[in-house]
Amino acid sequence: MAAQDAQVFPTEWVGTWSWSKIGAFSPHHEHFDPQADAVFSEWQTIDEPISIKVVRQSNNHFQMMIVSSRAESKAVGILTSDGSTLVVTNPYAYCVFTIDGKSMTGIGHARSHVPGHETEHFGAGVFELVAK
Repeated sequence: MAAQDAQVFPTEWVGTWSWSKIGAFSPHHEHFDPQADAVFSEWQTIDEPISIKVVRQSNNHFQMMIVSSRAESKAVGILTSDGSTLVVTNPYAYCVFTIDGKSMTGIGHARSHVPGHETEHFGAGVFELVAK
């Protein structure tokens, strides 16, 4: 995607995220408490609505918000020059999205960055979103 085409990137994407996880590594998860011991260290699965909102854009660079029913998280992203792949990261997760028109599918992983919890709180996720 050329720089002059970057303005057509949709500003809101909605859909679902599915996680296979151990612990609670971000404020988007029900039992998140960065100060607590890893009391929720059992394997869990989650499927719930999610949206990604573009807050600001400069060419192929993005400031974003990831919004769930429990929290909003800042994120940054960068789009490949052909517009087919978006990489997004925040303090909790890293995801790579494949864009096909108004659909976006992503895979990613997350891990707690709270000292002492890195090996007890982690997960793998799949995202399926459409432009709103």
